[in-house]
Amino acid sequence: MIQQLDLFEASHYLDVRRWGYFSILYRDNLNGEPSVRQESLLLSKMHEVIPLLGFPERRDYWISQADFSCKNRRAVNLAAIGVLFVDLDYYAIPSLQLMDHDRIAHLVPDRCKDLGIPLPSLIIDSGRGM
Repeated sequence: MIQQLDLFEASHYLDVRRWGYFSILYRDNLNGEPSVRQESLLLSKMHEVIPLLGFPERRDYWISQADFSCKNRRAVNLAAIGVLFVDLDYYAIPSLQLMDHDRIAHLVPDRCKDLGIPLPSLIIDSGRGM
């Protein structure tokens, strides 16, 4: 089930109908030695490739939020960005420390409007922040 959920998530911000590449970074523990690896693969092959790479057995893996025109993640080859994640460590702001998560979540859209930035489509409580 984890494998299907992870693939479903990536399909929301990577358009498999586009030509280009996405990257998967993962932590392997081959022969008892951990190492980080990266593979860049065709967007159109995402649904075929992810299950073949042995997920979810590799617990630590990341899929690029962007797609690229070449088989690497260099900025010069950036083709499109479909999503942006932001970490809000509001616990570090004294005036917000005592507010509960729901109250903070209600303040975020107003602050975004004040700053002229896009509204979030999703806010997640990550423990000490959002």
